[in-house]
Amino acid sequence: MRIGLHAGQRFDLGSADPVVWAALAKAVPAAQKKITDRQQHIGGIVNGWRLATHRMGNNGTDYLQRDCIELVGLGANLSEDAFDPLLYVDADGEPFAGTGRYDAEGFQVANELDRFAIGDLDSLRFSDDGSLDILNQHEKPKEGASNWPTAPEGGFNLCARPYHPKPEALDGTWSPPAVTRV
Repeated sequence: MRIGLHAGQRFDLGSADPVVWAALAKAVPAAQKKITDRQQHIGGIVNGWRLATHRMGNNGTDYLQRDCIELVGLGANLSEDAFDPLLYVDADGEPFAGTGRYDAEGFQVANELDRFAIGDLDSLRFSDDGSLDILNQHEKPKEGASNWPTAPEGGFNLCARPYHPKPEALDGTWSPPAVTRV
């Protein structure tokens, strides 16, 4: 079916045939379903984290792969430069709730520290055994605010971004640990 697109001419949906309107109305939800269905197959899940490293940032003409990435965030780095493990649930399979940083739609929210990420250049506090606890919660912790990226009152998700990851992160012999509720 032709919908009335012509090179160099403005498309006027208002004058389109009702059949075109009906087809376009069905196209958007069908495309969204196709994208979200495909997202479930990008990368594996380890410790609850979705680890997508294969062909990230180098999708060629795999437009569906590109669409899947764009639904989560704008563009993707080459995996060798950085990758973004995503986490939607804790080690028990429960969704996160700050009850922060991102609201239910994934946008940053204002917080008292005016901080929107933490990383290795921050003054992080390590435990005596060398481990690092990140405190994803809504209320400011009594101690360890340097390890507090903040969290909204409601639901949120986590995204890590290892820059220049070691080969073990890309080949799957290392993965981020499960997140436990304390």
